[in-house]
Amino acid sequence: MFTLMPAHVADRTPFMKKIIIIFAVIVFAGIAAWFVVSKTVSAQSAPADYLGQAQQILSNLPTSTTFAIGTANGSVEINNFYLWNPDVISGATVILEQTPNYAIVYDTLNSDFWLAITGTPFTTYQPMAEQEFLKVLEVSESAACNLNVTSGILYDASNTLSGQSFPLSFCGGAY
Repeated sequence: MFTLMPAHVADRTPFMKKIIIIFAVIVFAGIAAWFVVSKTVSAQSAPADYLGQAQQILSNLPTSTTFAIGTANGSVEINNFYLWNPDVISGATVILEQTPNYAIVYDTLNSDFWLAITGTPFTTYQPMAEQEFLKVLEVSESAACNLNVTSGILYDASNTLSGQSFPLSFCGGAY
């Protein structure tokens, strides 16, 4: 079919096609680059022993807003952190909170909590981790003292408290 077009429009048609093709290539390259970078960043942020999220890895999780943990000192009702679907690492350990200065984890095999202090000085970051622990579990200090909780420092040759563990500071333990 023959179409009558003014000469100035007919001259621009091949140029416009080139512009559209170049634009499409740039958009496609941008999407591909974003996909590669996002996959690389997420793979780098996961710990080496990462297993997945709690609801996919662990079975028989509580579904109510709270659940009880039995201890030698009786049961303690805590906030059901499984509803947030937290990350799980090897050993069925649940990561409840992680910052550059501390991590709060729960060992599902023996119902122990661990506050790993990575920031220095220890005396600055232990209270911060403890307050976050109380907030995450929605428990009082006295209830937290009935749980199996340890604060400590992972191995660090430059730290004199390295490898040591301590009870919660408000439970009467000293360091």
